[in-house]
Amino acid sequence: MRRDLHRIPETAFEEFKTSEYVAVRLEAMHPDRLEIYLGTGVKAVFLAPGARRTVAIRADMDALPVSEQTGLPFASEHPGRMHACGHDGHMAIALLTAQIVSAARSRLDTNYVFLFQPAEETTGGAAPLLEAGALQDPSPEALYGLHLWPFIEEGMLGLRSGPLMAGVREVDIRILGRSCHGARPQDGTDAIVAGAQLIGAIQTIVSRSVDPEQAALFTVGRVEGGSARNIICGELRLEGTVRAYSAEVQALIARRTGELLKGLETMYGVRTEMTEAASYPPVVNPEELFARVERCFAPDEWVTPDRVMISEDFSFYQQVMPAFFAFLGTGSSSWHEPLHSSRFSFDERVLETGVEYYLRVTGFPQDEAS
Repeated sequence: MRRDLHRIPETAFEEFKTSEYVAVRLEAMHPDRLEIYLGTGVKAVFLAPGARRTVAIRADMDALPVSEQTGLPFASEHPGRMHACGHDGHMAIALLTAQIVSAARSRLDTNYVFLFQPAEETTGGAAPLLEAGALQDPSPEALYGLHLWPFIEEGMLGLRSGPLMAGVREVDIRILGRSCHGARPQDGTDAIVAGAQLIGAIQTIVSRSVDPEQAALFTVGRVEGGSARNIICGELRLEGTVRAYSAEVQALIARRTGELLKGLETMYGVRTEMTEAASYPPVVNPEELFARVERCFAPDEWVTPDRVMISEDFSFYQQVMPAFFAFLGTGSSSWHEPLHSSRFSFDERVLETGVEYYLRVTGFPQDEAS
């Protein structure tokens, strides 16, 4: 299944072949309900007789706009697109888990919901899925997800309570001055000079306004403006990313940025605009769920991973229900490539560990699992 899916990578909300493949596989398992959301999202429900509770498992589906260079015999058949972030593995793990659940459901006391989510990489499919009611009827008491992770030893689980992945705010800033000839700067208002001041001042927000015990960053990654070397720039556009492990720190950085922009207007006579291009909350694992997950594994089966400044829209689920996110190690001497690399791959044996993870944390009977 992983190899089938790896061959047909599709980007956000265009996962039509992927969705069809997943739906056909699930349909063969005879779920009690099989539903499509947002065009490509797939939900399968397996009801157990006399069920006392409901649990859910989420797998993301989309690929990246990357040209594959792995040389694998099952490499991407879609030019310029690749499963370079392991979502093919995530779907294969969830599908096999669903197959095991389906075969045993008459002997289970738990309902299972499997949610295959589009658009994790870019626009974020989690929030619109929630708005569409994809995790209602039945409503799970807990949701579980995982991500293949090359920074942990192959086959090990990465389990952490509290903040695991950063929240992100993508911000666009416009600085509006007045253009004029470079020989007569007094006739204009230079947006580039004001922008240069702003970029430097932004660096002081984290270093002087954020508690040093709270990790955060504000990166301006793109600047665009000006028309010619001898023309005073009338408009400058900046694109940046703000990342932190708490919503409070994100709000602080947003407030301080607004204050800097007001000061910039006074100092340089420019006008400024700031808009939010995208925003994800931080991934924060509830302590109660962590304690439950931790009890499912021996000490030598998991490690405590470092927190990372990468974001994940799994965090939207955590805003409305108990939800736990884990890492599944793929690090080895055979593959050194990071996520999103055109050469990223992994030893497929780790997928079995992913299935075992889901079976244990959802309370699947161990005699059935064996």
